[in-house]
Amino acid sequence: MSCQMKRLNRFETADIYEKWIHRHFPQDEIKPLKSIYRMWDMGCYSAVGIYTDPEDDGVPDFVGYAFFVSAPDSSQILLDYLAVVEKYRSHGIGSVFLKQAKEILPEYKGILIETEDVDFAENEEERLVRDKRDSFYKRNGALWTGVKGEVYGVRYAIWNFPLKEAAKPDECRENLEKIYKIIVPGEKYEKHVKIL
Repeated sequence: MSCQMKRLNRFETADIYEKWIHRHFPQDEIKPLKSIYRMWDMGCYSAVGIYTDPEDDGVPDFVGYAFFVSAPDSSQILLDYLAVVEKYRSHGIGSVFLKQAKEILPEYKGILIETEDVDFAENEEERLVRDKRDSFYKRNGALWTGVKGEVYGVRYAIWNFPLKEAAKPDECRENLEKIYKIIVPGEKYEKHVKIL
């Protein structure tokens, strides 16, 4: 399936957040919209909408979205949320998004990706879901960094999806720390964030 990507403004991003994000992510992984606004106002938050190609049927249909967090001096950007609308799942949209990411994010060396840590799955079903997610990113070219993170008690494995060149684990760790300090500022960072 062919798709087109569009950079979203703050209002389009908020609209997608309100309509879709609670359907696609666990409650403990959803940031308050006011936190997204704070980062947006700092110039550290951005979003992309994914749409069907209008050449396919004349009218582009919304099929998914990707939200990102960056830091002013980071060579990588963190994929905060990536989701595909239910009726378009299993059509390769996520893979198409990653293939086109170089055009969408030309200013970055790579994308940092958090996946829920398989080692902390609560049961076999959850472990299989997490394994499947990791396999998707690996199959599409993401590289395991060896870095793990914990934010407000949620444990993540950190992957690097190269846009220009592969970053070394130390660079990924350093960029992740900068970005996490944007997401969780001040004293809250020391209390609620760990990079392992």
